Amino acid sequence: MISLKYYILERKRSFILIGTVILLLAAVSVFLLLTKKTITVSDGSQEITVTVYGFATASDAVAKSGLALEPYDQLNMQLNTILKQNDTVLVVYDALTPTQELIAEQQQQQLQESQAAQAEQAAQAAAAVQTVQPETATVSSGNTVQTSVGSLSYSDVINVVATAYDPSSCYPYAGTSTASGTAPEEFRTIAAWQGLPFGTKVYIPYFDSAPNHGIFIVEDRGGAITENKIDIFFDSNQKALQFGRRTLQVYILN
Repeated sequence: MISLKYYILERKRSFILIGTVILLLAAVSVFLLLTKKTITVSDGSQEITVTVYGFATASDAVAKSGLALEPYDQLNMQLNTILKQNDTVLVVYDALTPTQELIAEQQQQQLQESQAAQAEQAAQAAAAVQTVQPETATVSSGNTVQTSVGSLSYSDVINVVATAYDPSSCYPYAGTSTASGTAPEEFRTIAAWQGLPFGTKVYIPYFDSAPNHGIFIVEDRGGAITENKIDIFFDSNQKALQFGRRTLQVYILN
């Protein structure tokens, strides 16, 4: 028969154990309450608000937002940065490192056109535009597309993944020169894959209402610009972030 003394001792141990568990749970709850943070994650085209706790990092916030990072994507802070209340984590798509830009430069030098072709491309660097309003073009028969400036003849129409870049990401050119030797200009300059030679004109219906009427010139390259992918130059980092990443229809003009 269990003695009364033993029974009381076991009961006391149980109370101590239960009390310890309650204290631990209370401590964890207080810690989470005191370290609760509201964070904004933005990729330029959308803003997602997430709640994190404790020593959560920028990587934790991006993962919780549901945005997927690809190899060339970067943030406005280190992935292991411990977040503070009301921090904003910006996702910059396809941001290239200096080493990658140098590799891209070497690749483009091997593919540069003759001096005469480069001079012709430089002469075409004329139009300056400021605003953009999306608009859809209609395709007419005979390989022509109807635009705000009339019918344009094209050789091919494709869907591409379009990203944006700005002078701050033009290392080593620092925003003063493209891989083709021209000065980059907003709503004229795009970077494309090697299959589109420098000087190729393209029409992008998304920009049809802009002063350039959606017509761009291939003047640049990039280490992350693979086939069916383009990078559009904007004159400020804020505009590039606002554009973000989009799937656009592109007409290769004759």
